[in-house]
Amino acid sequence: MFFYTPLLQEPPDFPLPCPQENPDWYGELYLRYPLNQRLYPAQFGELFKSRAAFHVILNALCIRLSTKKPLSNEDVAGFYSRFKEWFQNLPEPLSPRKAVLPDHLKLQ
Repeated sequence: MFFYTPLLQEPPDFPLPCPQENPDWYGELYLRYPLNQRLYPAQFGELFKSRAAFHVILNALCIRLSTKKPLSNEDVAGFYSRFKEWFQNLPEPLSPRKAVLPDHLKLQ
């Protein structure tokens, strides 16, 4: 993944809508456990938007690493702060205390 320059140098100029304000744009997946009749939402909108934001940062890191120059301390600190801010701004259902579904745990 880090051996090639990413195809997209910048993310598309199309902001994703807020999952809370426009949930129909994302749709929803519901899970039912075998011993229970209740359906549980998988929080697909929040998961998709969070993954997209993570991949925007990861893409910028890949572009920077593809230059073959070593990362400076400022570069490392910048990417660290971006990833840390992304993690701190995860929606409540995807927070480490609430994550229970496999996709939620993979995001962690």
